[in-house]
Amino acid sequence: MNTTAAALKAHVSVDTIRAWCRIGAVSAVKAAGRWLIDTTSLARRIAIGAMRARKQRPVNQPAEPVEVRIDEWTTIRASQETSPAFGTTTWYAVEYINGYRTGCIPSDGATAEEAIEKMRYKIKQMRAQKERQAILMGSLAASGVSVECVDTLGDGIRMATTSTSGQCHYCGLNVRTCDCR
Repeated sequence: MNTTAAALKAHVSVDTIRAWCRIGAVSAVKAAGRWLIDTTSLARRIAIGAMRARKQRPVNQPAEPVEVRIDEWTTIRASQETSPAFGTTTWYAVEYINGYRTGCIPSDGATAEEAIEKMRYKIKQMRAQKERQAILMGSLAASGVSVECVDTLGDGIRMATTSTSGQCHYCGLNVRTCDCR
């Protein structure tokens, strides 16, 4: 079979057939300056090309953002972003309160649902922390200690409190000059 017939059969250009002949992708011999191509070898090469075409995944455009309403003020919005360096696509979920994005670090996941669930868990933890702070401040205020700041992040509780005399709970200095905050 000559290069023109092979190109028509394989649905490629004549130059591609010649390149296949040069690199040995198809069995061919050159006689009188023309390539003579083995038909079974060409059929095998066409089958390999068809398998590769099936394996290739289409390039997907990022999907539309997904929004989930948590309560009357809070919404979680998940959107797809592609890393230019790695070419990977990841879903990121962000918290919005009254339509404004919060400073909370986005949660990521392989799917929108996974990213949203991670953000729900993070919001639940933050709300529980605020509740613990409110309870602690209320109990300290009831005992006669005025509280400047309560920090319940991490395992411990760090407070900059003042007694009725205006001294810091930790160092005993004036609360305005101490570094305990």
